[in-house]
Amino acid sequence: ETYKSGFPELDAHGFRITFPAFMPVIGPYGSGKSVFLRQLLVNLYKLHGWKFLLTSFEEKVKPRYQRDLRRHFIGKPLCTSSGEVLWTDEDEALADAEIRKSAMFLIRKRNTTMDLARLVDRIEFAARVHGIKVVAIDPVNEVEHQVPKGESKTEYMGKFIMALKALADDYGLLMIVC
Repeated sequence: ETYKSGFPELDAHGFRITFPAFMPVIGPYGSGKSVFLRQLLVNLYKLHGWKFLLTSFEEKVKPRYQRDLRRHFIGKPLCTSSGEVLWTDEDEALADAEIRKSAMFLIRKRNTTMDLARLVDRIEFAARVHGIKVVAIDPVNEVEHQVPKGESKTEYMGKFIMALKALADDYGLLMIVC
């Protein structure tokens, strides 16, 4: 629902997302940014039907992302503390079907680089062809940052962020960067 102003109302947690948007997720190494991000992506899909693109630069989609996304779609842990398996084959099949409907993964092939131009191209394709609404770049430091000679890293990162913001504006995306 929206206010008369056209902005969405706050949800029960005081959270509001407008489009387009650029959302940085920051924190120290090991603080749970990626776990939070995957939970957020699944919940945005469940609540609003927003398909998402998740980068997979550090971890393999299978088994890591598949297991994590399954857990969020199934809604319970894989095992009890005593090791009893809680997921059924049907649970996994239903979760996998939801993953296929909701998610796309941007993978950097081994021994290749993912620079800004390639990243923008792949995101544009996913938005145009597959209707992606949310993009999650995790982690942004795995993008190949080629700072031009004579430009500071700060200037370059400002231009990098502005390019992602422009992409979000052009396609009405929620751009999340860890």
